[in-house]
Amino acid sequence: AEYQALPTLVSNDALADISKEVGDARSKFAEGVWQQTTLGTDAVYAVPQDIGPMMFYYRADLFKKYGLKVPTTWEQFAETARALKKKAPQKYLTTFSANDSGLFAGLAQQAGAKWWTTSGDKWKVAIDDAATQKVAKFWGGLVKEGAIDNQPMYQPAWNKALNTGEEIAWVSAVWAPGTLTTAAPDTKGKWAMAPLPQWSASENVTGSWGGSSTAVTTDSGHQAAAAKFAAWLNTDGDALNALAKEGGIYPASTSAQLSGAFSNPPAFFSNQSDFYTQAAAIAKTTAPSAWGPNVNVAYATFNDAFGAAAKNKSDFGAALAKMQDATVADMKKQDFWVSQ
Repeated sequence: AEYQALPTLVSNDALADISKEVGDARSKFAEGVWQQTTLGTDAVYAVPQDIGPMMFYYRADLFKKYGLKVPTTWEQFAETARALKKKAPQKYLTTFSANDSGLFAGLAQQAGAKWWTTSGDKWKVAIDDAATQKVAKFWGGLVKEGAIDNQPMYQPAWNKALNTGEEIAWVSAVWAPGTLTTAAPDTKGKWAMAPLPQWSASENVTGSWGGSSTAVTTDSGHQAAAAKFAAWLNTDGDALNALAKEGGIYPASTSAQLSGAFSNPPAFFSNQSDFYTQAAAIAKTTAPSAWGPNVNVAYATFNDAFGAAAKNKSDFGAALAKMQDATVADMKKQDFWVSQ
């Protein structure tokens, strides 16, 4: 189960508390990762399997060609986008895409957002909190002024933009090399990866985009055995190497992030020998997230509201308000107690 799906499953009494069987595994994972399987309680509902720490990918050759510096803050990121447009008006630093909600959620997470929290029996929904408003305003402003593109990811036009160098960077996650391999095959060996830009130069934190866990269902007749297997599957070196080789995962277990399948960089990034060393260091800085029981509604509303805002270059703040309102309304409809 993906991390954001766990609260929905727990609220429907589908997952067993396996804390007694897997509690010792906690030391194998970054705190921000383990927290996603506990939902802020003493109970443990899953064992982390793979994660998607976010980072910044850029065309090293084109950054050099246009005299651009790799941004370490979001302010520098905006300045880099504007500088590129001045030097090469036909190019964009990147795009804002609204067809994968996980990207925006991870950016908000990095900024300190906690979209769902609980107090007693009540949920609090804060999708339009100050942190997320800051993120929405930042990206909305860049789209409106034309400093970055506004086309959706994963489409033929986006693939072409990456492959031809019309777009020269991508805010993504550790799994990006696999996507770039198919989206921009002609650019192999020309990219580099760096930590995600920060909101403050003194900070060192990243968001998470993707990742999943292994859980045990409440109707399992062998919960203890299943839990022990889940812990082994996601902490044992041989098991994780097999998962990486056959399933392409990036392990949540910190001990596996620099061994076995991750001793060498991805083939697409053969020019960056320290790729996985950097990735492991970035993964440790993953901010804690806060998921709720109707992430699907929030994500669907994001796709619609932000998709329209990006296309029309209109107010991202209004789109965020729609996301908040739709999420709260759905939770109340499902008879959750919600305090705002």
